[in-house]
Amino acid sequence: MLRIAHISDLHLKDASIKSDELSALQWLFKTVAGGAGFAVEADGHSDDKVLALVNIFRTLKPDVIVVTGDITNFGDVKSFGLATKHLASLKEAADAKHIFCIPGNHDALSERAADVKKNAWGKAVMWLLSKFDRTTEITAKDPNRFSAEVLRQMEKGEVPALLSNYTSWAEGQKFAAADPATPLYVSAAWGDAAFFLFNSTNDPGLMANEGRIGPAQFNSLNVCLQNAETMERCAHAVRLALLHHHPISAPQSQDAAYNRGYDWMKDGPLFLQYMNQNGFHLILHGHQHEPFQCTVNYAATPGAGLHIVAAGSATQGVNHSHNSFNLIDLLTPFEARVRRYDYSTTGFALNKEVDFMLPLRPIEEVRVTPPDEKETVEDWAMRELVKGGSAAAYDLDSQHSYSELECNVAVTDKQLYVAEYRRAGRVVGEEPSEGPVFIISGSPAMKVAQMGLAAVDNQTREAVTYKVLSDEPNRKVIRVRPRKELLPGDTFDVTLKFKWQSTDSEPNDFDGMNLMYFHQPDKSLGYVAESLKYTVALPWEPAQAKVRGYGIKDFAPTLKDGSGVKQLEAAEREAEPFKNYGVTHRYSFEIEEPQPVAYLIVFGPQ
Repeated sequence: MLRIAHISDLHLKDASIKSDELSALQWLFKTVAGGAGFAVEADGHSDDKVLALVNIFRTLKPDVIVVTGDITNFGDVKSFGLATKHLASLKEAADAKHIFCIPGNHDALSERAADVKKNAWGKAVMWLLSKFDRTTEITAKDPNRFSAEVLRQMEKGEVPALLSNYTSWAEGQKFAAADPATPLYVSAAWGDAAFFLFNSTNDPGLMANEGRIGPAQFNSLNVCLQNAETMERCAHAVRLALLHHHPISAPQSQDAAYNRGYDWMKDGPLFLQYMNQNGFHLILHGHQHEPFQCTVNYAATPGAGLHIVAAGSATQGVNHSHNSFNLIDLLTPFEARVRRYDYSTTGFALNKEVDFMLPLRPIEEVRVTPPDEKETVEDWAMRELVKGGSAAAYDLDSQHSYSELECNVAVTDKQLYVAEYRRAGRVVGEEPSEGPVFIISGSPAMKVAQMGLAAVDNQTREAVTYKVLSDEPNRKVIRVRPRKELLPGDTFDVTLKFKWQSTDSEPNDFDGMNLMYFHQPDKSLGYVAESLKYTVALPWEPAQAKVRGYGIKDFAPTLKDGSGVKQLEAAEREAEPFKNYGVTHRYSFEIEEPQPVAYLIVFGPQ
């Protein structure tokens, strides 16, 4: 899993910018173009909300933090310095690998305000404002407001380069450049997530409130996507586009029609069509402070569609409403989970009404046989294995760090699958645990009452209770409750026993384990347990015995000592609990430090 915190519209404001100066700046733009609905929000950030964001990030631990524009309120140098401090705090609290930032229209306001002074009309407006307000001109030669380069340009009467403050800051802090021709890759165990960063503030209008992508970025992206290396890597990646403005207006907006139109990007529909045609999966943006999600498919391409996820403002304002951020879990290459966290006086908390799954790519793309060959049961088995539906189980099992995962399986000549799944580990975090969660899938459909469920605490060798959390026809989610309540730091070692009856038409010629949903609290390790052991007992000699791994691509996992799938000695074939099932052949393998991917074990028919 790859976890992304999507925050936007922080509107950070340095304390040295006084409220009367903010009023002057707001007045400026309302005076110049207020009749067209070009209002500027004067409120900067709330320190309480910034602190609440840091606190929740300590718990959520996102791998990547993306900030989709309006990082500052006025694009001044000192506020960008404040942004450096706050973003560093967020990254440290989350133990995040990356922070990716893109500019918003507010991040260019200082330069755009200076741009007003480029002619006599603009200077007259500024002079008039100074007569009604005791503050100095907001575009005065203030080293706290502008960079040295902007000051030099203003001295010469030149128009300052827009976004110069932002660009200098982003490059200096290594927060990535808004250049879609250079995708940024973040690796997960199952493949890559490719982030494409766009500058949508290049609208020539006064405030860049409308936004656009523009021909230059489309052309550079074309060159990038036609590069052979990029094509190969992106074909096996989840592709995300980051921009500030709305390619489509917020559907719940109650503004007047001209405001909705003004906040709709000039080339928004073209951008969406382009994203569809080039196989993008997610668009993340901010701007309107109206969080929403929708799916479009302008190009009528086969697949899951293009998902637009808009963020509200995370930290602006002094009230306790309308502040939020998104949490996006790329659970697998095929499925993402989107949740929203809203702010109140007690901090940020999950909005339980905004929690949904998004399909990213067709499950039909899962194939472990070569494309030019006929599909086999392995292809079907892997598709069933990586199908979604267990995101909630990830949350339920997020308190446990595993040392050993062990599966002991027997398949009878009557196609009965008899299993003992063992899990050993410890409780992490600060809350007590009710016990680890097992996800069991099989075919054909099976009722829980027919599975012969039983659970054992291996530390006491006593039977313990279990609770069925989900009872779908082909998937069960079961919590095993150890001998007592597990406190933070406690160890556990439990086994769940069950049976699953298969048929001759759907035989037990293979088995599988999907580890994509397993939790690993130490993100630097890159694996979900210290060891995965698997043993299968069969009443026949299989035609093949092998292990395959699958993320976005099929691969051969590294087995312990390179010994592969090995046949056990005859003396071990009668070992409990399988001696009553006519076992004639027994095979095993072990994977050290298994990654959060899917593993398919193929026995093959007799």
